[in-house]
Amino acid sequence: MIILYFFHTDWCTKCKTFERLFDNGDLDIPNVVSVDADKASEALLKTWNIEALPTFILVDQDHDEKELGRLVSPETKGELLDWYRCFA
Repeated sequence: MIILYFFHTDWCTKCKTFERLFDNGDLDIPNVVSVDADKASEALLKTWNIEALPTFILVDQDHDEKELGRLVSPETKGELLDWYRCFA
């Protein structure tokens, strides 16, 4: 199963935009795990090498959470969806 990790914060404007899109059902992406970077442990952020927000990471849960792709700070909904469709 492919999972999309969405790393964000409450103070990040772009993060809030994408959060609203997910909440409103405007992004047809299943299996999204939302991770508030302000509440996550430093170890988790370091493990996933989170350096900017928002960060989207696609992983294959069936293969030891192998990272399939990463998108950092996309500008638009379309950019996120185009990137996601390359893996889905």
